[in-house]
Amino acid sequence: MYVLVYLCGLLLLGQLVVLLVVGLSHLSGFLVVVKVFYKGVVGGLIFVFCWVMCYGGFVGGVVSLGSGLWLGVSLDFLVDFYTICFYLVAGVVSWSILEFGFSYVGGEPQFGKFSWMLLCFLFFMMCLVVAGNFLMLFLGWEGVGLLSFVLISWWCSRESAVGSSIQAVLYNRVGDFGMMIWLSCLLFSGTGFSLGENEALTFGFFFLLLAIMAKSSQFLFHPWLPNAMEGPTPVSSLLHSSTMVVAGVFLLIRVVESVDCMGVVMLVGAVTSFWGGYCAIGQFDFKKVVAFSTTSQLGFMVFTVGMGFSYLAFFHVLMHAFFKAMIFMVSGEMIHARQNIQDLRELGHGMLYNKTSGFLLVLGSGVMMGFPFLSGFFTKDMVMEGFFGGFFNRWVFFLFLVSVLFTCGYSTWIIGKMLISWGWGCSVVLGLEGMLALFFLYRPYILAVCGGVLLWGFLGNFAESYVTCLVKVGPLIVFGLGTFCGVMLVLWRAQLVGGFAFYLGFFNPLVHKFVIYLGQIGAFFSLYCDYLVLELILPRGLVLVWSKVGTSLFVLLVSGCAICVWLWGF
Repeated sequence: MYVLVYLCGLLLLGQLVVLLVVGLSHLSGFLVVVKVFYKGVVGGLIFVFCWVMCYGGFVGGVVSLGSGLWLGVSLDFLVDFYTICFYLVAGVVSWSILEFGFSYVGGEPQFGKFSWMLLCFLFFMMCLVVAGNFLMLFLGWEGVGLLSFVLISWWCSRESAVGSSIQAVLYNRVGDFGMMIWLSCLLFSGTGFSLGENEALTFGFFFLLLAIMAKSSQFLFHPWLPNAMEGPTPVSSLLHSSTMVVAGVFLLIRVVESVDCMGVVMLVGAVTSFWGGYCAIGQFDFKKVVAFSTTSQLGFMVFTVGMGFSYLAFFHVLMHAFFKAMIFMVSGEMIHARQNIQDLRELGHGMLYNKTSGFLLVLGSGVMMGFPFLSGFFTKDMVMEGFFGGFFNRWVFFLFLVSVLFTCGYSTWIIGKMLISWGWGCSVVLGLEGMLALFFLYRPYILAVCGGVLLWGFLGNFAESYVTCLVKVGPLIVFGLGTFCGVMLVLWRAQLVGGFAFYLGFFNPLVHKFVIYLGQIGAFFSLYCDYLVLELILPRGLVLVWSKVGTSLFVLLVSGCAICVWLWGF
């Protein structure tokens, strides 16, 4: 089994080298796709090895390429179930997205540089995934954040794109600060940078959770993710599906078993899922709805980890990569076909003009809603059954249930808006592609449908539990109720809910004003402290003190002289 581990590790390392060579050589888009296809073939071999490892009773191992290179940390590659499955899924999704990018922005003057940036972004994400210690993970963490800024602001002539990239950097810098504090805790505790259990996880987990929340766009850090849609559609597809936003969830799955903070993690995930779904139902921008759906799904993943179902959360991460990449690519095709119109009110009959993309959009929305026997149904069904069988906070369960209803609601909202014509949009359709040209959409489509059955065997044997019929059909009831709410949302949209959700609950202006006022208060205290220390205490204070001391010394000296003269006279 150790031979398989080292072989998988060498294959993973070889693919990282291939990504760098392809990126640095500035090859054409076609050759880039060929190279990523090669990566997919090797990923198939890794999948076979993963199957053998899992059913052979082996959990994985560490491939080390050095010993104590810096700060006593070696270059470790962790090869286990999470690493191999995520590496395979990210390779397949990236393959499809790069093909989509070749047809979407292939006419751009700097397409070679754009492909190189995407490959470097994928390289740092893979470094994060295969990292065997926190220091190596931090390198991938920072690389992903830096390249996300470059890719979101790719169209630098657009003011909104530049502003969105800066906002993403600022929010992620807060999380990076937490990550650096966490690394400092590891360094000073003397436990090392390994991903295993250590004492620093107990008292420094708050800072690590701060980094995870910022990277995975959890509540209080969620505004940067919808605004990141200003970048090119291939960037949004790669960013939202299987790379940067799930990096925090992936790290949380790695370390959550070593800490006792499940309640906090579950609460953060439930609030994020609820808020993301609520904001999604009030948007008219096609991409904004899909972006807030990503926030809601990320909250669902964190919530599942907080419940203790790490395997289910990881399973949903993999399925989310497939259906969310497909939804983003389909939305890009539809928007491009309708002369770059993104307003859902002007995209009526969009599915009828392009039936293939419309079918894939309905299917991807069905997976996200948890339609029975699609991949999304497996995780949501198990999570809801686990809720009925455990001792959990009922308010958290209420937030989770409402967020699932919101998911069905905004998915039905998208489908309804694309089917119903409001008579506003144009009827000219541009750039409709043939069946073969849309082949990059079929890979995520097949895996989004069949992936649940294929990967279910890897989750292991769960303890058998007998539930009542009402609990068993609960997911179906929630699905039907959410679909009904979505239909009502399309036909009779509540202005109060829609208006409040359209403005995102006024979260951005309130938080930004609060940050400004907080900065002003900090500036006032800084100015007051500077005046107190630099003006009153140091210059004036020292002069006053020395003058008093000098006066006292002079009086003491004169008094001493007088006493001496008086004594001398006697």
